Amino acid sequence: MHLRGIKGGVIAAILGAAYAPLLLQASAVCTDEELQRLIEAGTPQEEIEEQCQQAPSEYIPSEIARQEPAHPFSGFDIYHAIGAGAYVMSANTDAHEHGFTGNNVLYRGAFHDNWAVDIGYHEMTHDDWSDIEVSGVDTNLWLGTNMRNEGWNLSVGVGYFSEDWDGESYEQMDLSGMIDYRWRSLVFEARIFGREFEEDTEVLGTRINILYQFGD
Repeated sequence: MHLRGIKGGVIAAILGAAYAPLLLQASAVCTDEELQRLIEAGTPQEEIEEQCQQAPSEYIPSEIARQEPAHPFSGFDIYHAIGAGAYVMSANTDAHEHGFTGNNVLYRGAFHDNWAVDIGYHEMTHDDWSDIEVSGVDTNLWLGTNMRNEGWNLSVGVGYFSEDWDGESYEQMDLSGMIDYRWRSLVFEARIFGREFEEDTEVLGTRINILYQFGD
């Protein structure tokens, strides 16, 4: 009887030693909230593994693991975008009003959250006389509320253009305003611009563009 008691005690001790690490590990598993606090506090990975008794891939909450980081642009990393769209312009004089419709392509580089430059090329034809064509290049410097990240952006810009009006060349400065909405890889924008083409000619225009954006 005494031997049976000893034998039972030995078996219990062996089983206890075998299952103790498992019980310790189960009790040491961290909750999502605890893990998030440790990660946000900058706790080294080794300490988190020691406290939570789990590999990193096992303790990162699924919603955090699936979450894609926002565009990591900071400082003067260049945020690139290329796009195309519609171009509508009117040239008004005291005697006549001329309308033009066409398209444009552009490249934009945002080198700061609030600053960007773009360069574009456009072609248009007169709404009433299709043999009259306007084409040219333009560049703009933009100051905006959100030039690189997802969400809304409002911008004002100053630009320079060089155009060919049915064989005659013109170069001048212009002023622009723009509103756009940016997703992760897509931008939809609408802009207006104005300039004095000649002393008696005012030019107003609108562009509607869709751009694809990508990192540096």
